[in-house]
Amino acid sequence: MAVENVIRVLEEYAVDVVVRLTGSARAELRDLVAAVRVPSADPAEGRMRGLQRLMVFFIRQLPAEHPVRRAAADDDTDLSSAAVTTALDEALRTLAELLFESTVAVDDIGARVRERLLAEPAHEGQAELPAPQGVIVLPSGPHGRIPDFQFTGSQQVWPVVQQVNRLLLADRDPWGATFWWLTTNGWLNCRPVSLIGRNYDAELVAAARAVSERV
Repeated sequence: MAVENVIRVLEEYAVDVVVRLTGSARAELRDLVAAVRVPSADPAEGRMRGLQRLMVFFIRQLPAEHPVRRAAADDDTDLSSAAVTTALDEALRTLAELLFESTVAVDDIGARVRERLLAEPAHEGQAELPAPQGVIVLPSGPHGRIPDFQFTGSQQVWPVVQQVNRLLLADRDPWGATFWWLTTNGWLNCRPVSLIGRNYDAELVAAARAVSERV
């Protein structure tokens, strides 16, 4: 895997990685990131060892098909290269901001997740035309925002989307349901949204049911 791809996935999924972690795992990641970013007696060697420990952490803590875990597990990434370690160190800046800045609390992380979800294609709700049952309506703006992935090209609601949204209790937690659709799923090995309309309805329902049964 090219270094550029490792950097890309770290930057793209930094918020997702932090949100997934429990308090103890988040503290461990904070210490690992600090070890990489704080100069040691031998900066190059220390950075290489620190990055190796970070890759092990990602492999241990993240789902098998999470993009960051896949990048960390790729044997083609040469962590002994100074260019690689320097580039990866730069990619850790976002993680460091999330983990260290006193202004970034759990609520702030949640705000960043919501901002990312709101950036996805969506349309404004209408007061005179309530959204169909089983459709996610994000609480933003006067009448909410309705993610477009839930609709066919002819603006009909995908039946599987309605079924999955009910399992995910989207009416109570629209942010959580949207996050589920748009984030790589270890059960499906991809983002669930990418399977809509491709004859994977049974797999989508099974993956959502696995989540609902844990709640």
